Amino acid sequence: MKRIDTIGITPSVENEITILKKIEIAIDRGMDALQVRDKKINQKKFTETSKVIRKEFPKLFLIFNGKPEIAADIGFEGLHAPDSEPSREWIENYKANSHLFLTASIHNINSLEKFKNFKFDAALLSPVKNTPSKEKYLRPLGWENFKLLAKKIKKPTYALGGMSISDMEEAQRNGAQGLAMMGYFFNN
Repeated sequence: MKRIDTIGITPSVENEITILKKIEIAIDRGMDALQVRDKKINQKKFTETSKVIRKEFPKLFLIFNGKPEIAADIGFEGLHAPDSEPSREWIENYKANSHLFLTASIHNINSLEKFKNFKFDAALLSPVKNTPSKEKYLRPLGWENFKLLAKKIKKPTYALGGMSISDMEEAQRNGAQGLAMMGYFFNN
């Protein structure tokens, strides 16, 4: 597997034509991998659009934010664990598809504890900076707390939350493998 320094995270994938164009732009802007997610559309539409993304971008490292069996069936390389405690069914389906590169969202020491007995390959640690999507329920970590948690994670860790490509050096100085970004890659 090639080194991944930047992970894009899709906003809504409901408009297939728009998201495909935005993915092309994100690749041109330096995106190494893509987490495909959409918490608003139904599972069938999400799965169908994910299949189109896989077909249109066969060389892009894709991470599915959803059911493990669907990620494997579509041919994605990775899977993102749910923010909440994974269900027993999700865990069993992941075990059957454990070849998938697994990422986990970690927001604080409590969410790190949740994953302590769960074998994941990389962490998305957020929010580093203030972001509109998390400001109502999560305080920004800042770089000092990011650094402390990244040391405890002991896996490749990606800084997420208010990041721009210009944050790469600062992130790496504080223990990050790289950056995970939605806004930088998709708000264009």
